[in-house]
Amino acid sequence: MLVMTCRIGGSLRIGEDIRIALQGRIGPRVAVDLRVAPRNPVFLEGACLQPAVLPCGSHAHLFSLAGMRRFRVGEFEVGIWLPVAEAPEAECCDDFIHIGVTGPGPLRLGYQQDGADLPWVYCLPPAIAGMVH
Repeated sequence: MLVMTCRIGGSLRIGEDIRIALQGRIGPRVAVDLRVAPRNPVFLEGACLQPAVLPCGSHAHLFSLAGMRRFRVGEFEVGIWLPVAEAPEAECCDDFIHIGVTGPGPLRLGYQQDGADLPWVYCLPPAIAGMVH
């Protein structure tokens, strides 16, 4: 599993077809905007979510998660949890969220914050990445 710490307002790209944007946080709840290609179904707690179809043809999902939650996007499993879930002394980190991604093979990830793209990260599972700001 690749684990990244991302800022609220940032977005993580998995390959060319999946974008996970962290829209906001209120207490233990995180609002997630998920944009995927039509061939990538999204499952939350075993149920397939019905997307909104955007004019460009991609599928959009907007949902909120409380605490540590996992969902599947195509062949990837994504976990989102708060820094305080791992370290109680990190309660002041309201602007950050941990994202873990597991896939069947090598991962190609990108990150965008404030309109700036960071370089793509390539990793072979299992891998652990550091902080992304």
